[in-house]
Amino acid sequence: MNTPEDSRDLSPDRASGAAPDLAELAENERCLSVLMLLHDGRPVQPALAAWAQAHVATHASCAAAYAELIEQSAALAATSSRRARPDFTDRVLSRRAPDDDAGGARADLLPFVRRLAVAAGLALALTLFAELVQPSDVTADSSLQTNRHAADHFRRGPFGPQDIEAGLRGRLKDPDFGRQPRGAGR
Repeated sequence: MNTPEDSRDLSPDRASGAAPDLAELAENERCLSVLMLLHDGRPVQPALAAWAQAHVATHASCAAAYAELIEQSAALAATSSRRARPDFTDRVLSRRAPDDDAGGARADLLPFVRRLAVAAGLALALTLFAELVQPSDVTADSSLQTNRHAADHFRRGPFGPQDIEAGLRGRLKDPDFGRQPRGAGR
C-alpha cells in the first residue's frame, strides 16, 4: 500500500528525477483500468485484455501499481460487507419525488418563479432599450430640485461652480437663516 512518503507514480523514469512521460502515464492508466475490469469479472474485449496483460508484464511501474490495486481490493473485500436492502433505492427516490397531495403546490411554484424572473428581466431590458432609442426630454435643471438647502446659496446653478459672495448674500435673504430649531432653549 502507498504511504505518504511514497511518491511513486506510474512513470518508469520518475525515480531518476525526469519529468513523467504523459503518453506512458496514459497507457499505464488505461492498462490498470482494463486489468481492474478483468479483476472485477466484467467483460472486456479479448484483444484489449491481451494488450493489458502484455503491458503489465513489460512495464515494472504498471505491475507495481496493479499489485497495489489488488492489495487494496483484497483489503476492502476483507471488511465486513454491508449491503443496502433491495428496496433502498426505491425508498430514497420515492421520498425525493414530490407528493401529489402535499408537495404539489411547492413543485409548481419553482417554474412560476422562474417565469416571473424572466418576465421581469425582459421588462427591464425593454424599458432600457426604449429609453436608449428615444431618450426622455427631462434634463438636469434647477426646476427638478424640490428641496432647498443652505449649501444651494453658494452655487450659481445646480451644476455651476461655487460663489462665496453670492452664497452669503443669499443666506441673508433666507427666512430660515439664524432661526433656532424648535425646543432649543437659550
